[in-house]
Amino acid sequence: LHDLVALGTIADLAELRGENRFYAQSGLLQMNKDLRAAFSSILALSNRKNGAITENTIGFNIAPRLNSAGRLGDANENVHFLISEDEDYCDKFALNLEKFNDSRKSLVDAVYRSAKEMLEKEHLLSQRGTMILHKEGWHPGVLGIVAGKLTEEFSFPAILLNDDNGIASGSARSIEEINIISAIQENDADLIRYGGHAMAAGLSIPINKLPDFFNGL
Repeated sequence: LHDLVALGTIADLAELRGENRFYAQSGLLQMNKDLRAAFSSILALSNRKNGAITENTIGFNIAPRLNSAGRLGDANENVHFLISEDEDYCDKFALNLEKFNDSRKSLVDAVYRSAKEMLEKEHLLSQRGTMILHKEGWHPGVLGIVAGKLTEEFSFPAILLNDDNGIASGSARSIEEINIISAIQENDADLIRYGGHAMAAGLSIPINKLPDFFNGL
């Protein structure tokens, strides 16, 4: 099962050191020797049929499609898909994942454009070392992806939250120099819940507590 361990480790942006690196490397070696049906079906549809499978293959071809099911549908079905040896079933399932992924891209574009408009209107949002953007109607399933895009673009942590009935919930992404979960833990007095690791996290907080949380970060 090392290939599945590698999938989870790389897809969740875990630091590739120590045993994480060992299992990720072992899993990639396994994929290149004996590719399971689910991965083969995904790669056939994602125009990535040839060449060695690397961490980039997981990060940019396999993981986004599997994640799209959880963001827009039921991620539990991925389990059956990943362990299946039925090639016809895997091909059909991978086709559905491709459709989910196309929908995800549209949602990501919409939230990204909305976030960039907010940053352009309020320049201070992108000049404080951390950006926290929140808005009603943002799809919760793609906030982590957009936060990652903004983090890459501005080179500091981004937190995107969806407002719903007085609660803001969403995802954070960070840069290597800043441990985002430690920063969140140091300012967790008003948080409803949170979790994650150095590079990525999720959290929920009452909207009226956001200013103090923002200042604390």
